[in-house]
Amino acid sequence: MNREQETAFLEAANENTASERLRELAKTSIELARVVAQNPGADADILQELGSYSDTIVRQNLVMNPNIPLSLLMVLAKQFPRHLFRNPAIDLLVLESPNLLVTAFDTVLCNLIKRTIVPVSLLEYAAKSSSENVKLAVTINCQTPKATLEYLASNQNTHVSEAARMHINWDNASCENWEEIAQTAINNLLKDSSEDFQDAIQEVAKISAFRADIPKHLLRFVPYRKAAYPETTVNELEKLAQSDKPKERLIAAEHPHTPGQILEQLLESADGSIFYALASNPNAPVHFLKKLLEKPDTYGDLGRRIACNPNLPLELLEEMADSNRHNAVHQAIAGNPRTPVYILEKLANNHRLMGYVHETIVYNPNTPITLLEKLAHDYLERSAKYSGADYNVLNRIANNPKTPNQLVLSLLAKFEEKNRGYSLTSGVEEFGIMNPYVSGKFLETLLERQKNNLKTAWHKNFEHAAKSQLAAIARHPNLPENSLKKLLLEHEEDFIRYAATENPNTPKFIVQIWGLDILKSLNPGIVNLGVLRKIAASLYATQELLAVLINHENTEVRKAAASNPCIDDSILESWESSPAYKPGELEASLYPERELLTQWEKIPRSSRLTVLLNPQAPMGILAKTSRSFSWLERYAVAQNPNTPTQIRDRLSKDGNRVVRAAANLQKFSRS
Repeated sequence: MNREQETAFLEAANENTASERLRELAKTSIELARVVAQNPGADADILQELGSYSDTIVRQNLVMNPNIPLSLLMVLAKQFPRHLFRNPAIDLLVLESPNLLVTAFDTVLCNLIKRTIVPVSLLEYAAKSSSENVKLAVTINCQTPKATLEYLASNQNTHVSEAARMHINWDNASCENWEEIAQTAINNLLKDSSEDFQDAIQEVAKISAFRADIPKHLLRFVPYRKAAYPETTVNELEKLAQSDKPKERLIAAEHPHTPGQILEQLLESADGSIFYALASNPNAPVHFLKKLLEKPDTYGDLGRRIACNPNLPLELLEEMADSNRHNAVHQAIAGNPRTPVYILEKLANNHRLMGYVHETIVYNPNTPITLLEKLAHDYLERSAKYSGADYNVLNRIANNPKTPNQLVLSLLAKFEEKNRGYSLTSGVEEFGIMNPYVSGKFLETLLERQKNNLKTAWHKNFEHAAKSQLAAIARHPNLPENSLKKLLLEHEEDFIRYAATENPNTPKFIVQIWGLDILKSLNPGIVNLGVLRKIAASLYATQELLAVLINHENTEVRKAAASNPCIDDSILESWESSPAYKPGELEASLYPERELLTQWEKIPRSSRLTVLLNPQAPMGILAKTSRSFSWLERYAVAQNPNTPTQIRDRLSKDGNRVVRAAANLQKFSRS
């Protein structure tokens, strides 16, 4: 910078520089405009002109200028809510316009208040907000002072006042009875609810951001095509049902909120496709399903749909199981989670049924270990007699998490001995986990086999199958380090690299074994931006790895790391002062959490808590809801054995003493 430029910057920052000179300097360069926007001596007219600039640093600096016109501030406060509270005139501005707080807290600031990177002064302002969630966010932050908590404790809202009194800074008393406090709150919330986990997870699955985290067998009754079922009133559904257009009647027949009486109206004028939709509708009453069973096609596809319906009563399930209907109907009965064990046993002993019915029995969550062992024995006997015996049932038994270890190991040995194609993907979607007993050596054998299959595949179906297996192998936690490293760094197919990023060992190996230098351009495999984004978003990513990726030159990689629910507050704080940071990125990284928690809160509280307390709760749901405004929900996440370690570490510093105690107990028991 030469002397002339240096003089210009000094003038732009000087409070005593004349207004016309400041205006002239601001037009000279964007760098000088940024300095003028910060100058507390700049008049309102100049600041208003600067408000039309698209440069984010200019706009951010304007929010912190005490002379900013209120109309401009109301607009910019939504973009830079944190910087509003760095304005030295904030007290006067709030007095002049009380709605300013509403404007600011209507943004992602509410989600930011939960974090320790905000100053205490901001927490004091937030406590005066009219929003219940903003007040609750203040009680999550462990920095909230006693005086602010006392103010919140007098709030008429019981959730706010309770959370304030449970804060670690409320008094110096210990929290020895924290388990009793939590259990009492759980009992009070669930006392009128008979909902079980299977039903509660259906509500959660309606949120698309959660759906990918949930194993397939838990989604049996959630409509697959969510986009086809918009929010519709009963009157609108009735109009659709009476429409002359078959497509509109079909929407009413399929819609999961269509009442039973409207479904019955549709039955009177139904054709083939509407029959099938009515048979699958979860609102179909029992007498209605009985009527449908009298239709001629109940031996085929219509019968299959009826057999899948969650409302099908036990007597009809039993009647259909004893009939001579098509195997597809028996397969649907075998897959229905409401089917009791004795009916499953009947189907397993029916030698007339095809193998795919037995495959489905193996997937049913009600199938007991004894039945799995019986089917394994039967199919092992069959494989000893016939060279072409069906190995699919054995494959699924080997992948069922209920199957005893010894039986799994003997089945895997049989596959290896017979050189049969063992499928690592069989059952993963249904069970939600991979077979944990597959050894690293066996995985390497499968890897070579599938690489050869991919090379020699002569049909797209075979190619797809080989790719699916390769991706599953890449994700498996038992895959040896060298094989995982080769797949991540040397494989030509991006889908294999992406799968390798989902391996729980990948982030750990990068930091502990391969070294952070592997992220540099010398390694063309891993610097693929898609790969880096996936690693940055991984729930297994270490804090050390996130600290590197949040400073990456690529915006999307930085955003993925900043949006990771596991990231530590200290990393976000240091990121903002680093050269890689761009103004507004921290706020942008909080939008996914804000939108997700907004949808989450629309689910009944009993459903939310039922899911979070259950040991089957998927890791992704636990991580994504771990900053819930409800202390009871954060407690549920803290005590759940499925919660990621880094989430539990953060909850051990939560502002709520019960949440903190539960997280610390789990940490201690796992160490």
